[in-house]
Amino acid sequence: MSLFIIDKDTPNPKIGDTLHLRLRDLKNGDGKAYDLSSATKIYATIKDSLADADVDAAAQIDSVNESNQFILTYASTGNIDVIYSPTNTAALTAGVLYYIDVKAIWTTGDIVSIVRDTIIFDEPVTKSSS
Repeated sequence: MSLFIIDKDTPNPKIGDTLHLRLRDLKNGDGKAYDLSSATKIYATIKDSLADADVDAAAQIDSVNESNQFILTYASTGNIDVIYSPTNTAALTAGVLYYIDVKAIWTTGDIVSIVRDTIIFDEPVTKSSS
């Protein structure tokens, strides 16, 4: 599954913009849709090195502390949207290859990586923010 970035004219989002990831039809190894509505926490992480610890991530949000950045309306069918705010993307560097993934944790303690991909951000043309 690759990430689908909505509301973007180009494949690379802009630094300091909202990054809206639409994740659809997420399925487990048996081909069944993940019921993400039953996950205790969902993480969405962006790192510039896979060796980095989570505390060193370039951006990380989770469904408990930033619940308004996760749209789980149809999560029982394996569909969610993850929204990084402009504040989340402001410190990223244009032209750098970032690793991005979404992981879910269930009450059983199971941790599942449901999406993993790479992303490169572009410099915005307009830098005004107000």
